Amino acid sequence: MFEDAQIAAERNDEQQVSLDLRDVSLRAAHARDLSAVAQLVAAAVAAGQILPMTEAGLAARLRDLTVATHAGQLVGLVSAQLASATRGELGLLITADAGLRALLIEAAVDQLASLGAAEVYCFTSQPAPLIAAGFGAVPRAEVPEKALGACLRCSAAPRCRKVALLRAISA
Repeated sequence: MFEDAQIAAERNDEQQVSLDLRDVSLRAAHARDLSAVAQLVAAAVAAGQILPMTEAGLAARLRDLTVATHAGQLVGLVSAQLASATRGELGLLITADAGLRALLIEAAVDQLASLGAAEVYCFTSQPAPLIAAGFGAVPRAEVPEKALGACLRCSAAPRCRKVALLRAISA
């Protein structure tokens, strides 16, 4: 579900979007964004990149989302939430633009740093963009907040191939 860290980026180069990042705005998600957020999530689900989520589930997590807009359209999102007193989770990342993906990752890390987190983790099946952003692969056991929580409740757990990643947050 929503807690499963995912990189929902288009894999086909023909579908890659190239945005002028100077024209992109990042902001906290609002209730008025719910329909557009649900559409982005539905597209990622349809592409097999993330597990399905209900609109009610998205609404409950809206406070965790940072959205990216371009020309009045929602073009990406990232979720970040505290998982413990020292760790935060990057839980969802959806965009088809590589430059925006990097910007959203840093926005999530900055948000978690502002909340006092010293580290940020995620579980993903597409680690390359996060490794490029300073994350490193770790054994799942090093992320008990996830491995012993949401992962145990996840219906996809028996076939999960996600990689646990961790990044220290600089003060």
